Amino acid sequence: MKKSHDTIGNRTRDLPAFSAVPQPTAPPRTPVMVVVVVVVVVVVVVVVVVVVVVVVVVVVVVLEVVVVMVVVVIVVVIVVVVIVVVVVVVVVVVVVVVVVIVVVEVVVVVMVVVVIVVVIVVVVIVVVEVVVVVVVVVVIVVVVVMVVIIVVVIVLVVTVIVVTVAVVVGPVPVAARSNG
Repeated sequence: MKKSHDTIGNRTRDLPAFSAVPQPTAPPRTPVMVVVVVVVVVVVVVVVVVVVVVVVVVVVVVLEVVVVMVVVVIVVVIVVVVIVVVVVVVVVVVVVVVVVIVVVEVVVVVMVVVVIVVVIVVVVIVVVEVVVVVVVVVVIVVVVVMVVIIVVVIVLVVTVIVVTVAVVVGPVPVAARSNG
């Protein structure tokens, strides 16, 4: 073995020309790790697909609820219009009879009918507004739930990617320290 000389003070000592300390070797990669990584990636993809399907189903259900509410409002408006027409016909008949009896009473009846119609219209408007507010709240809640689901899926995907990289790359070796 070839020696080099090192002088410290008045003394000389022999040092080996190369380091005799064995260097760490990386452990061999096993095919099981590759299978685990592939399985994890497949599971993440399946979870993302399931979440997207759930979000689409929720949106479709919300849209169906909105359509049903609109149909209910239309039916209520039609019923109110029919009631108003019946009331007007009854009022006209009553008015004709009352005109024969007393003209002043006709004015009072017409005023009452007008008040009833106005009250019915106001009630319909309030019902429509309540339905619209409920639909808006439901849509907002669905959007918030979808955003939360998407954020959770993104966090899961990032976590799986980090774990996958850690599994594939392995531990980072610590730099060899030199004694000075």
